[in-house]
Amino acid sequence: MEYLFLTSITVATVLYVVSDTSAPEEYYRLYCQVFKKESKVLNPNEKEWYASIPFLDRAVFLNKDNFWLRLISCPICLGTWVAVLFNLILFDFNLLHWGATIFFGWVFYILLKILVKCNNKIHE
Repeated sequence: MEYLFLTSITVATVLYVVSDTSAPEEYYRLYCQVFKKESKVLNPNEKEWYASIPFLDRAVFLNKDNFWLRLISCPICLGTWVAVLFNLILFDFNLLHWGATIFFGWVFYILLKILVKCNNKIHE
């Protein structure tokens, strides 16, 4: 049962990092630099209408057929599969635990967003 709490916290952390920070963009920028790739996603032309769209949404728009980008850009999907993955890593095959991990992962994610928002208001 202690794994339920740790797995839910991990799901919330992954959701926060992917959805609410610039980490995916920075990792993609590093990937492009290391492998010498050009990208319309990172450097859109200022005249393009999608230049002001957030990174993950822009990436999905420009690569519509990429399943992994769609998965990462959908917080519900990402949270579900991260919860399942961590439960499988811990050899927990109880479906009730999977559901509880998904639910509490979302609860902790929402609480984390509220805490960060309150912290930002305090330090303004």
